[in-house]
Amino acid sequence: MGSFARANKAEICDYFLEQLRRRPDLNLPAAEYDQLREHFRGLPTRYATDVNVESLDVLNHKRLLDAARADEAAVSFQVRSVEVVLGRAVADDNVVYSPGSSFSEVRART
Repeated sequence: MGSFARANKAEICDYFLEQLRRRPDLNLPAAEYDQLREHFRGLPTRYATDVNVESLDVLNHKRLLDAARADEAAVSFQVRSVEVVLGRAVADDNVVYSPGSSFSEVRART
């Protein structure tokens, strides 16, 4: 779809759902797509325009919220690996991260 800068939330949602349908590793029931569409409607527009439609972030977010709502006394969390993409050098108190560096290349501040 290219840029979502001028797309509305419904268009982005449609594109995201189409990407899910094309994934050979997913076999979601039709009701799940309807629930995802409803979940997407509830998201802030800014989030919707920034969402990575190639990832499973929205699906995971919905499932995590569903788990949290199912038992208010339970703690719901998900652990997964993420890719960190930095567009510019970022520094905190102890390390300097540079674009394109792996964590093994992170330089300690001296």
